[in-house]
Amino acid sequence: MKNINILSIRFPQLESPGNPEKTLQLLYRAKTLANENKHLFDEKEIDINIFHNSDIQYSGIQLGGYRGMMEWVAIGQKEVKALNLWYRIYKKQQGDRIQNTIVVKEKYTALFLNYQKKYKINKMLVNDDLAKELNLATDKFARHDRLEKYLYGNFQRFFKHIGFVHDKSENFLKIIIVETNRHQHAKQIYHKQKKTAFDVVFTCNFLLPQTLRLGQSTALGYGSVYHL
Repeated sequence: MKNINILSIRFPQLESPGNPEKTLQLLYRAKTLANENKHLFDEKEIDINIFHNSDIQYSGIQLGGYRGMMEWVAIGQKEVKALNLWYRIYKKQQGDRIQNTIVVKEKYTALFLNYQKKYKINKMLVNDDLAKELNLATDKFARHDRLEKYLYGNFQRFFKHIGFVHDKSENFLKIIIVETNRHQHAKQIYHKQKKTAFDVVFTCNFLLPQTLRLGQSTALGYGSVYHL
């Protein structure tokens, strides 16, 4: 079993970003603040591109909301290290303007289960090619099969991010789509591009963290996973 560090920082005084443009602005500001203090990140051997970089396979630092308040989440050792340092710099810069924060430190254990656990993903974004495939799918079973493959790929990227390795002959990841709901309107991401979004209920035989996001543009808060 592998233990993964997860850090959540919530700001009750600050509202959840609410829209992708504001979220993107906040991500850029976070990266700018890190760049202005690059010497401190260099001392800790942290690459400031960890905050926002289109080349990252899985965004380990994500900005979203929790019960209406702004929330930063970092998944993984180097990501937690980076967010912790940024938070210290941010608090010093803001002074008395930030009087209340909620810091949650988690130890997540990545492991397979001997049963199918149920989850729901809100606003999971898919790429354009998959959206076209799903539009052309002739029945529900074909759509579910394709989404299961898409989720499987997302799991593999998450496994790679956290350094989770398993013997596929002993533990086979099984994902079953239970229900899907396609959002009527596409969701905005970077540079005013838009992506198709689904709410997805599924089961799988793997324990996921409470703070996980899956799909595209997770750094913008899309694809929150909930345990059912």
